[in-house]
Amino acid sequence: MGNCMGGAVKSFKNVMESLGVLGCAHRFLLCVSGGPDSMAMLHMMATEFPMEDFGVAHLNHGLRKEAERESDMVRSFCAQEGIPFYRKQADVSRYAAQNKIGIEEAGRKLRYEFFRSLGYEYIMTAHHKNDQAETVLGNLIRGCGLHGARGMLPLEGDLLRPLLDVSKETLETYCRDYGIPFVEDASNHELCYRRNVIRHRILPSLAEINPEVVDALCRFAQSAGEEDALIESMAENAFRNCVSQDGDEYSLSCQWVTDSPKALARRVLRKCGEALGGALDFATTERIFFLGEGKQIPLGQRCFCRCSGRKFIFYREHHQRFSAEIMKPVAVNLYGKTTFPSGYMTATPYSGQKNLPSYGFSALFPKRLLEQGVVLRSRQQGDWFYLPHGGRKKLSDYMIDEKIPAEQRDGVLLLAVGHRILWIIGRRICEIPQDDNIFFKVFLKK
Repeated sequence: MGNCMGGAVKSFKNVMESLGVLGCAHRFLLCVSGGPDSMAMLHMMATEFPMEDFGVAHLNHGLRKEAERESDMVRSFCAQEGIPFYRKQADVSRYAAQNKIGIEEAGRKLRYEFFRSLGYEYIMTAHHKNDQAETVLGNLIRGCGLHGARGMLPLEGDLLRPLLDVSKETLETYCRDYGIPFVEDASNHELCYRRNVIRHRILPSLAEINPEVVDALCRFAQSAGEEDALIESMAENAFRNCVSQDGDEYSLSCQWVTDSPKALARRVLRKCGEALGGALDFATTERIFFLGEGKQIPLGQRCFCRCSGRKFIFYREHHQRFSAEIMKPVAVNLYGKTTFPSGYMTATPYSGQKNLPSYGFSALFPKRLLEQGVVLRSRQQGDWFYLPHGGRKKLSDYMIDEKIPAEQRDGVLLLAVGHRILWIIGRRICEIPQDDNIFFKVFLKK
């Protein structure tokens, strides 16, 4: 066995052993297309770890006539070795059209859906060093951050990739030297697929500048992955210690965001959005950094981020649960419970022991102001509130700016003293806490 051959086997064994997945009744499903990379992986598994419990799966995508012959080749090899073999026919083109997605994405979804249906603990793929370079380059072209630049990992969830340090050329040589049958998928040369453009046009062009470009991209992926893991650990710690949660609301000090390294702050902001089920891409996250007091942006899935009271507040759109009917003024009890048609409010003196409330359904207000006669009610003509940096704003202008539908405006619940609005409940706190505050919390009927 040549040095390259021995190196391939050694790398395969080292990855399998270092990940701690061998033994202990783990079960492996090898995804084998019939190409040299997956056939080499199958041969290595059968030769180096014959006692492990593993099977082979093959999905015919229904895109090429010769695919059935390739499936038969893999089945025959498994029969000779006594390896369980599973195969399935799929109509990838039809699935892509029905779901309005590309052929590549459709094939990937159907493959892993089939693989996971077989009940094995780990799904092993033959992604190799060249695949890693193509993945990293594709992610960079799309504008990824460190997380995308790390490429694929040897173990991610139930996905196992033991050949990421082995080149495609080495795997082809391995198959030829051992007399292992394999096929070449003609679609791998069709330039209608993005990955093939990267493989046959972009990487060869880059290789003219640096013949070792595949190795260079893989080294970059390793460094990016290590740095990504470090920053992610810091972000997890910051999210636990710096983000306050109140039900399904998450709040983070604007000052903390300003003072922190931007790479760390960006990740923590994203975690706040993700905690609600929202999605923050790069552009959305950048908009949050420049979000002005009282402004908000949508995050998707009816989630929003608003800047209020010197905090970034991530919340779900609950205010639509209010009745659209006009609510007459209800005097607020400053030392107990106040009931209104769509729920109730509690008020207690603020001792300073609890965390400051977040935006939405809890708030602090100065007692001196509340004692002037605070009420809960719907909007009235002439309502206004103070802006954080001076000046006033009409409530009617605010509702227009926030694009609140006209039919919902009477249902917005307000805490007010006269025509001065202290709190647009579920939307905006209009006063800054002072000394001797009262803590309010609103509970809505389901």
